[in-house]
Amino acid sequence: MTIETTTNRLKYRWVVTIASVLLIGVTFCWSARRGAGLGYGSAMDAGIWAVDWAMFSLLFGMFLAIWLVGSWALLKFGFSWRGRTWVAILPTLGFFLFQSATILIEPPSPQSYFEERFGAKLPADARSVEVTRPRMTDPGYVEFAFEGSKESTLHLIEAIRLEPVDMESKPLGAYFRVGHDWQADQWEEAKKYTKINRSGTGYLLISDRDMKRIIVVRDPLYAKSEADNPMGKFSE
Repeated sequence: MTIETTTNRLKYRWVVTIASVLLIGVTFCWSARRGAGLGYGSAMDAGIWAVDWAMFSLLFGMFLAIWLVGSWALLKFGFSWRGRTWVAILPTLGFFLFQSATILIEPPSPQSYFEERFGAKLPADARSVEVTRPRMTDPGYVEFAFEGSKESTLHLIEAIRLEPVDMESKPLGAYFRVGHDWQADQWEEAKKYTKINRSGTGYLLISDRDMKRIIVVRDPLYAKSEADNPMGKFSE
């Protein structure tokens, strides 16, 4: 009896271990889908990954614990330990396979990430693309930096429906996380275009004088909401 009980406990520990590893894999896939792909911010900050893992643990941890204990106990008679194992890990295994298949079918990319955040396509001639990683303090804040042509920049401004800003009365005076290798004198005659929606989220495009070096920003805290600032000008 003692040997059988010990064996069952060891088997159950393996079931819990496998389910926990699959839950970690689900968290990794979920975090990867929120980025722009390998080399473009998919290596999430540890804080973001920890928050995602905590969220999944809270949302599914209780259900998973009940399922593991219940399925292992209720299927004790009539099922082999291998059959009980498959039933016990089925929820996390299914979720992991779904997340993995989604990444394989539609891999994260700068193009899809840009279109999802800005509602417009990243210019086809964009090169030297840089993307900020989401952060725990401001997960909705996004910056893109890339090089392109004046024609594609003008088309992007029209696609996002941005309006020009007078840079003489409002100098740039901003620090960006991307484009650090660009020379400061390239921004002496910078051009700026913005749009603010009713929630206060700001969309900004800053280009150099030739409109060939571009920084595009999405800032959820750019302006107050319409309720707080009823006299403010909002694009949407």
